[in-house]
Amino acid sequence: MKSIQYLSKLVLFAFIAISLNVKAAQNLDWQQLTPNINHPLPHLPDLTQEQIELLKSYLYYQRKTKQAALTPNELHRVTQIKTALIDHNIDIEHVLAAREEYMQQAQHNAEATQTVFNTEKVRLSGFLVPLTFNGMLATEFLLVPKAISCVHTPPPVRNQVVVVKANALFSLDSLYTPVWVEGTMMTHHKEHTVRLSDGIAQISSSYELTNASIQKYYRTQAD
Repeated sequence: MKSIQYLSKLVLFAFIAISLNVKAAQNLDWQQLTPNINHPLPHLPDLTQEQIELLKSYLYYQRKTKQAALTPNELHRVTQIKTALIDHNIDIEHVLAAREEYMQQAQHNAEATQTVFNTEKVRLSGFLVPLTFNGMLATEFLLVPKAISCVHTPPPVRNQVVVVKANALFSLDSLYTPVWVEGTMMTHHKEHTVRLSDGIAQISSSYELTNASIQKYYRTQAD
C-alpha cells in the first residue's frame, strides 16, 4: 500500500515538474519582428524641387526605353532634360547611383529579420491569407498585421509576414477576421504566389510558425 502511495506521489511530482517546465507562449507585437538597424542610410545630394522633377522625368524615359524605342520627340525631350541638369551642375549618373544605393539600404533595413525568437513559443495576432486548402478548410496560411483582400492592396514588407503551419484544419470565415496564432517561431525567407479576390499576388515572408494553433480574436458562444 505504501509503495503505491509512494509511486503516486512520484507521478504527481513528475507531472508538476513537467508543468512548471512548459513555457507559456510569449505575446509579440509586429514591431518586435523588426530589429533595430544601426546602419545609417547613404547621404543623398541636396536637390531643389525643380531638379527633382527633372530627374523624375529622366528616370521615366530611362524606364520607358526598356520597353520600347523612344520617339524623336521623346529623344529630343531627354536631351533637353540632360542639358537642364548639366546647367544645374547635376551629375546625373552620380545622383542616380546614390539614389539606388539609398533605396537598396532602405529596403534592407525594412526587411531585416529578428532571430532572437527562433525556436521560441510565441503568440501573435493578425489576419490570415490561406495558402493550402483541404476541401473548404485551410491548412497553411500567411499571417499579416493588416487584412489583404485584393491585388491592389500593397503587401507588407517580408518581416511583417509569417507563414503559419497549423496543427489542425481551420475554417476561415473572411480575410477580415482577426485571429490569434500560437506556435514555434523560426526565421525562414520564402516567396509565395497568393490567390486573392481579384487576381494573383506575389508575397514574401521572413518567418514561420510551426505546430500552430489558431483562435478567433473575438470569441463567441458559438465558437
